[in-house]
Amino acid sequence: MPGASRYTVEYSLHYVEEKNLKMEDFVKSLIVNNEQNLGVVTKFTNIGTKAQEDQILRIEHRVEKPGPYLLTLVVTDEYAHLIAEKSILLRLVQ
Repeated sequence: MPGASRYTVEYSLHYVEEKNLKMEDFVKSLIVNNEQNLGVVTKFTNIGTKAQEDQILRIEHRVEKPGPYLLTLVVTDEYAHLIAEKSILLRLVQ
């Protein structure tokens, strides 16, 4: 079907300690970070019928600690097996 799509969207929001703002240090901290209140990960798959699908992403979380966070969005085209990924640092404030 022309315009049909099947894609998976995954996003993660993880706290980054001020002293570990380098990407290598952040990746290492994910392995030892067991505190759920310092991050969230969500993943879902969707099927579309248009050539271009618009989505609004609302991040549900219970993150309460202010500070720097890394937001990563990964979109996988399930038909073409292609992946697009983007990460940004942001700061949550009270």
